[in-house]
Amino acid sequence: MNSQEIIARTIHEEYLRDQAAKGETGGSNPTLVPWDELPEKEKEKDRNPVRKIPDFLAKAGSQIYRKGNNETTF
Repeated sequence: MNSQEIIARTIHEEYLRDQAAKGETGGSNPTLVPWDELPEKEKEKDRNPVRKIPDFLAKAGSQIYRKGNNETTF
C-alpha cells in the first residue's frame, strides 16, 4: 500500500470517528462504513486531496521525503 492510500484511509477513519461522535449512523449516511466496504467513488473523494499534498508543499517551499533517503513518497 502506498503512502497516499494510507493517508486516504486515515482520513476516512477520522471521518468515521467524527461522525460517530456526532451520533451519525450508517442508516443515515451510507459512507459510514469501513474503508474496504466504501464504494470506489467515495474512496476517490478521500484520495483526491491527498494527491494535492505535494503541490501544496511545493508552493510552501517544502517536499516529502522517505525516511533515510532522498526519494519522494508521492
